[in-house]
Amino acid sequence: SGLLRSLAPAEIAHLLESLPPAEREIIWNLVEEEHDGQILLLVTDEVRASLIRHMDTAELLAATEKLDLDDLADLVQQMPAAITAQVMDALDDQRRNRLEAVLSYSEDTAGGLMNLDTVTVRPEVTLDVVLRYLRRLGDSVPNDTDKLFVVNRDDQYLGILRLSQLVTREPDDTVAEAEVLGMDADADLAVLKVQPKKPLSTCKLGHSDDLMIGETVIAIGNPLGLEHSVTAGIISAQNRDLQFSEDVIYRGL
Repeated sequence: SGLLRSLAPAEIAHLLESLPPAEREIIWNLVEEEHDGQILLLVTDEVRASLIRHMDTAELLAATEKLDLDDLADLVQQMPAAITAQVMDALDDQRRNRLEAVLSYSEDTAGGLMNLDTVTVRPEVTLDVVLRYLRRLGDSVPNDTDKLFVVNRDDQYLGILRLSQLVTREPDDTVAEAEVLGMDADADLAVLKVQPKKPLSTCKLGHSDDLMIGETVIAIGNPLGLEHSVTAGIISAQNRDLQFSEDVIYRGL
């Protein structure tokens, strides 16, 4: 159990999914109750159902106690009806009414849980949790999805998280640390909103107007659609127009 206490809920969920049923039940009984709800949300539907079958009423109620409303709605739909009724009774009137409204949607609608045209995430969750969430959604994720929308608890828009950043950042980073506020694809520039754990170092920015022929420069990035571009050299000319084909002309290089 000491090793389990050192693991994050997402890591415990992955461990449970990898175990045979008998061993899974043993490990599940060693997990601290405060993490039960979060872990139940992260495992697959099949594993979640098996874990719920081995939990008594008190454990199930405790698992739902600190969950957000949308997470709670996702979980109670797989609980026994009697437990769901007790969960509803334990809520205040406002939360009960909101939960009932969410549960009233049929399974083939977006309801209050997901918009079929977009996928939303919250800024405080880690990228590892987001990846697991996308795996759970499976085919429900729109085929042309290239970004996720970051929203707060009131579903107010905060920014976007591109899938490219989701798979290249550290899994322990939060969505807020990888959040993209704006970008220019042609210039291969982006504005990120970060919440660093410690002060960041800064560098002095140069200006293109100060460049002179003969200076040594290095250019890193993918400007103008040129992928995997890293260039070092000496400036030989300025403000040139280069034509690669009838349709492709780069100006002001």
